Amino acid sequence: MNLSPIHPEHGFFTLQNLGIAVCPYRVVGLPDLQARMQGLGYAIHDQWELPERHLRVPFAPSRRLDHYTGIYFRRQAPSRH
Repeated sequence: MNLSPIHPEHGFFTLQNLGIAVCPYRVVGLPDLQARMQGLGYAIHDQWELPERHLRVPFAPSRRLDHYTGIYFRRQAPSRH
């Protein structure tokens, strides 16, 4: 995943003003994303920040993102019992 708006705590929906249109926008919460990917057998192998992208949600400073995120998930080997 690259150039993704990922909040460190929780996901939410907002609107993105593109100037000529306003579009619904989904921000994923990192804990939920990790849990869902783990359920599919994946774990985070690497993670990086993309400071050139950011998100400001008016009247909701706790939803601010100072950077977008890139994450490399790697499939975990099945456990042997």
